[in-house]
Amino acid sequence: VQAKVEANNLPRGCPDVPFTLTRNSCGNSGDGDCKKNYLEKKEKNKRFLSCECKDSHEGQFCHCRYKC
Repeated sequence: VQAKVEANNLPRGCPDVPFTLTRNSCGNSGDGDCKKNYLEKKEKNKRFLSCECKDSHEGQFCHCRYKC
């Protein structure tokens, strides 16, 4: 079962390592869709540094890094 994590359920704190926001697909626009769905989310204490669409054996997923 593929875990799904939305931007409002991100880990608390400010981990130094990237985290992954998993989706079934990043959409037709690829990296742009990741940014549209996650990078621009208004988070009080979190700001995404970058998001990119990657492929895995389970399908596409968005891999995002953030800072506080």
